[in-house]
Amino acid sequence: MIRRMKDEAAAVASSQWNEHAQHKWEREVQAIAFDLLPKRDAYDRAELLAAMDSVPAESKRALSAFAWCAAGLARLVRSKGLVTAEEVLQRVGPGEHVPEGSPKFRPQQLVVVRGDGGTRPSQWRRPYHTMVGFLCGMEGRVVRFEGHARNDEAVGFGAEGSSMPEYTIAFPLQDLLATPEAVEAAKGISLEVEVLECWLEAVDMVDRIQKAWPPPSMTSKRRRPILGCGSSHQVDHERGVDYAGAPSPGEEMARGLVALLVEKGLVTRGELALRDFLACSATKKPRTG
Repeated sequence: MIRRMKDEAAAVASSQWNEHAQHKWEREVQAIAFDLLPKRDAYDRAELLAAMDSVPAESKRALSAFAWCAAGLARLVRSKGLVTAEEVLQRVGPGEHVPEGSPKFRPQQLVVVRGDGGTRPSQWRRPYHTMVGFLCGMEGRVVRFEGHARNDEAVGFGAEGSSMPEYTIAFPLQDLLATPEAVEAAKGISLEVEVLECWLEAVDMVDRIQKAWPPPSMTSKRRRPILGCGSSHQVDHERGVDYAGAPSPGEEMARGLVALLVEKGLVTRGELALRDFLACSATKKPRTG
């Protein structure tokens, strides 16, 4: 009953779309979907709303409002022949699938978050914590196996359904701090984050021993990430992305779709920048990522 009520509410929301974009990527999705492409006679509003309604119910529930809009847009531009299914799926990421069964990692096992997490496109959400940003390259211990997660967000954009084991990983807080005083205060404190198996690797102890020399005291403190400014977090800020909070469900896929439409020449960055400026001026709000 509750699920049916949510589905009915979603259908009403699409027919009476009146969402207010708060972030730059949301304003870009809205500008493309409801303004730029319709003005090019690529489709009309009714077709867009119908495409949004065609997004599977599970995906509607999993996605944020503007990511759901982007998912509907992805389906529509694909059906119109403006982009191919392969081009969209390249943005969603590889359809990696792990059948349900015994988990790969056991409790207390030492693991590391894959270092390519900052650049590799994926339909599986990247490990993230609001205190430090994205967690690529960090070591932690498995606390417990949480079960199998579904890729409902990616399915909304056209990916095939698949599942992935998920774990709770404890990351030592002291490993994130730069000053000895802060490290001392953080001893014994861990950040627990749910991480999908595709982002994890078992720690190679031989490699770890080799990297332990010279000792940490002999290395530059600047190599140690500062709390709140992990290396991947800094990279994202350099790209103009503001992750003050956790990315919205489906946000990265929506960003990927916007980038694809720009690359295809269907819209331009100049047009998006102008729409963003006008939208922020109308509301007199500062622009945020």
